[in-house]
Amino acid sequence: MLAYSYPEELHFYPPDLVKLRTISAETGGVFQPKGAEIFDADGETTLVAIAMWPWLAAFGLGLYLLDVLLRRFRLFENGRV
Repeated sequence: MLAYSYPEELHFYPPDLVKLRTISAETGGVFQPKGAEIFDADGETTLVAIAMWPWLAAFGLGLYLLDVLLRRFRLFENGRV
């Protein structure tokens, strides 16, 4: 008979509260913070990436439509048929 147990990382163990308190104290964190403390920016700011592809796609579509318009109405032709 072969018994295969779950891998060690999938076993459920209760949290080591002493270790968590020690880590939070040494890193300047807060052990079990309240909801307001979690989302408090404390004056810190960060840059946020903005997706540029919608703007570039719209610009490309606009150039394409302008090209079709200029070719269709032949605004810059010298009278040749």
